[in-house]
Amino acid sequence: MKCYYRRLLSERFIEGGPLRVLMVLALSVSMLVMAPLPIQAFGLELGAKSPSAITPEDLLAAALSPEDVQGLFSNPDQWWPTFPEFNVGFNADPAGRRPGERFYIARSYQLVSDQNAARVVTTLIAFGGAEQAADAFAAWQDTLDNGGDIVEGTPIGDESRYFTRANPGSDYPYEATVRYRVGSVIGRISVLSADAYETPDTLSSYATPVVQRIAALLDGSLVASPLPKGIADRMPPISAGPGPILGSAVVPAESWAVVDTSDKPSLVANQLRSRGAAELGFRRYALSADPDRVVEVVMFPFVDKQGASDWVQQFIKLASKQGTLNAGKTGEQSAMTKDKDGLYELQFAKGRVVGDVSCFAPFDADAKGAGVCEAAVRKLAESWFADLDAN
Repeated sequence: MKCYYRRLLSERFIEGGPLRVLMVLALSVSMLVMAPLPIQAFGLELGAKSPSAITPEDLLAAALSPEDVQGLFSNPDQWWPTFPEFNVGFNADPAGRRPGERFYIARSYQLVSDQNAARVVTTLIAFGGAEQAADAFAAWQDTLDNGGDIVEGTPIGDESRYFTRANPGSDYPYEATVRYRVGSVIGRISVLSADAYETPDTLSSYATPVVQRIAALLDGSLVASPLPKGIADRMPPISAGPGPILGSAVVPAESWAVVDTSDKPSLVANQLRSRGAAELGFRRYALSADPDRVVEVVMFPFVDKQGASDWVQQFIKLASKQGTLNAGKTGEQSAMTKDKDGLYELQFAKGRVVGDVSCFAPFDADAKGAGVCEAAVRKLAESWFADLDAN
């Protein structure tokens, strides 16, 4: 079962005020999420890409990558990724949106060996043009980046600034951040620690490959790869969406493990991998009926029907304790529930696939989930269930 509280912490303070608590990153080389492909692979010619043509998935392809983590982080196998965040049309602080701001993505990682030791988050924000991005970069020094101390660091991109900021009373009182701009994209990498501020040299080393990929994205030599066919064919049909698709990705089993309510990430990841679900399909939709909420789906491709059945039974038991809602026409192995924080979630098994559908308000801690969420989750799950092969 997904933990709404963890998703909320991950998203609420990313780009809308002082950085308080952020989910974190990790991966092995095999944990690929929207791996970038050369543009020639799509039969396209090289050439500068209009800022308006960049998609959230393109931005994710430029973000800090699994290979970066392996090469740059200490104990890289202990840094696990959360789900990517495609934030389109809303912001933690709507009043803080700048002219030309189109959307932003976040890619975060968590140190699972000691979750109280350190966290890292990266964000990339797309603007309609370089001038608008430059204006925002300057303005945010006194808003998003305020309350800290500027420190010296290696210049990166078109412009950059490094700062440290104290967060007294939090689990991570030491925050070190580099914010940078490359053309029409603004990025940020923040390291939160329980012990000390991360050094500017380390921040620069994390950001440098991202800066290079943003430049490649803007000159047209980098695009996001599509979902692999084996994943894409098992995702919900396009017509079933409750609103526009904000972004899709492949994520490792560890991404589910770090938000699972069991608080046993290693056990959960091992359970998924031992049953063949090493890579999961992920998608976020806008909810047309309520612009403050999103719907997310996670597709678990198990090696056999028994693995899928065993997995969903755990959810059914938890849902029965929490309180069940009408799961609609999603088969006998399914359940729907709502948690105390307003996250609606439905999980079902069909053949070798388990589908998980959830709905929540990512930037509103007080939103308890309107009835529109319940209806949207059930309708999408029913369409998805009907579309899946029973084998």
